Amino acid sequence: MRKYGEKNYAVMVTLFNQVCGYHCHSKCSNGSGACVIQKKNTVMGNFLNNLEMNMFGVELASIMKNQEIPFFIISCIEFVEAKGLEYEGIYRKSGPMSQINALYASFNKGEHRSLTNPEDPFDITAVTSILKKFFRDMPDPLIPSRYYKDLIEAMKLPLGDERDASIKMIINQIPADNNIVLSYLIHHLAKVQLYAEKNLMTASNLGVVFGPTIMRNQQVDTQLDIADSLLKSCLIEHLILKADSIFHS
Repeated sequence: MRKYGEKNYAVMVTLFNQVCGYHCHSKCSNGSGACVIQKKNTVMGNFLNNLEMNMFGVELASIMKNQEIPFFIISCIEFVEAKGLEYEGIYRKSGPMSQINALYASFNKGEHRSLTNPEDPFDITAVTSILKKFFRDMPDPLIPSRYYKDLIEAMKLPLGDERDASIKMIINQIPADNNIVLSYLIHHLAKVQLYAEKNLMTASNLGVVFGPTIMRNQQVDTQLDIADSLLKSCLIEHLILKADSIFHS
């Protein structure tokens, strides 16, 4: 159960006690392994079902299965690479809220919704907006906050091999689920910046967009966040420009 996060785990324990009345229901303790209260008919079951559908605002590990990148992320990125690499301001512009809300409702239920259906067209900016929202809503960012300070300090080192090695070492320490998704996203952004002559999104511009999207300090400090904004942007730019060397040993 703890895969749902400590806060949700505490809520589930409370709900379980309310439903059964005991930590172990009397008819569940006879060794049969089956509870007479059907999951789908209990408050507990409804709570779990809703949690299982959520894609947004949950821990990354809870939606990663066998370290496979979630369909939602792949679908959005493949759509951008098929339709939006030459779109001016890709990832910088916001999409129409009606489409963003539709995508949110669909993907948050875990639906494998096609983005290329000609009868159900989506604006490219709606797709990029919902993807950014997914990363912004993560309880702990894609680059986990416990590595934030070390990466910021590494970015303060002089340009050269020492800084490159330090950044790579820290990135390779982050959890496997995060590393896999981060690598996939950064390689995608590396492809986006190859079309900068038309889309006007250089690695530097993408860094400005994705720095605050996938990085956050553990302590909420607006002044510190503003002070670190340039370093965060430069770090993402660095990852984009050196994606192949950083994410491969």
